[in-house]
Amino acid sequence: MYYIVIGAAGLIIFLLFLRGLYDEKKALKKLSGELISAYGKDGMKEMSHDELSSIKRFYENNSDGYEDGQIIDDITWNDLDMDRVFLKADRCCCQTGSEYLYDALRKPLRDEGLIAERVRVSRHFDENDSIRLTLQLILSRIGRLNGLTISDYINRLDEVSRDNNLLHYFCCLLAAFSIVMIFIYPAAGFPVFFCTLVFNTLTYFKRRGTIEPYIVSFAYIIRAMDAAAGLLRLKDEEIGEYTKKLKEHLTNIKGLKVNTFILLSGRGMTGGMFGMFLDYVRIFLHLDLIKFNHMLAIVRDKNDDIN
Repeated sequence: MYYIVIGAAGLIIFLLFLRGLYDEKKALKKLSGELISAYGKDGMKEMSHDELSSIKRFYENNSDGYEDGQIIDDITWNDLDMDRVFLKADRCCCQTGSEYLYDALRKPLRDEGLIAERVRVSRHFDENDSIRLTLQLILSRIGRLNGLTISDYINRLDEVSRDNNLLHYFCCLLAAFSIVMIFIYPAAGFPVFFCTLVFNTLTYFKRRGTIEPYIVSFAYIIRAMDAAAGLLRLKDEEIGEYTKKLKEHLTNIKGLKVNTFILLSGRGMTGGMFGMFLDYVRIFLHLDLIKFNHMLAIVRDKNDDIN
């Protein structure tokens, strides 16, 4: 009887995995259609006050050292109703793009060479539909942070305590032991499994509550790294100068990518039923908490490369 239950559970997990792949493919097809139909069309992006405030934080965190006249001050910005201009101009596929666009509008270029370069790149994507769509799909996978701002959390990493992974490793071993017990001695195994589940869940959420925004930010950084890797695969000579820089910085932070599947899956563009299942795995095994502590040290050390 127990083996039938376990076999059924395995089948359900496999079906959830297939459903996750189907959901992601369906979402990608829908997104492609939306990007194609929306390109070049006039419109105003809808954005809540909290979302717009989070977009502005990148500019606010990177405005030190600018003199009067080099940036558009708040009074002038509001008098010209530039938030409205930003929302009409913003067609970015991820939060990083929106943040950088806002920052660029607040810091207008005066160098004719830089202006010409910006026009050149814009015209290149305007005239090459296939490359533009591929790029948009790559950037869309980075996603958004729903009112959070990654620049704030990166700047505040020193405030986060790096707890000891021994407790989380113990929870992993306890979980493995309880599962083995089910096979060896089911009568005792299921009660042990239940007690382990309760203990691991309580200890998980005790730590998770204090670092949740940072886990979300780290997952965003990993998705940005995946997007950068996707850009490198484009082999587009027109943006070769930019991909060369990306490759250099991506190499410097490659340690962040080790064993991040459990941290990222289900928190990306689609999620779906498979992502929901992986959330339970994270809670039971504390895998994302263990990875968080590893990533915390790297992100603190490689701040410049991440930016």
